[in-house]
Amino acid sequence: MQITIDIPDDIASRLEPLKDQLPQILLLGLQELTANPSTGFRDSQKF
Repeated sequence: MQITIDIPDDIASRLEPLKDQLPQILLLGLQELTANPSTGFRDSQKF
């Protein structure tokens, strides 16, 4: 699937060197967000 999104320049500059890894980055981000639906973050209790 191909998608197009608008992101802030600071995020784009961080992602540019990782562009070949974007599918994995998105997958890991989605896993983190869905790990604990009540908070949205798996490790938030550490703080």
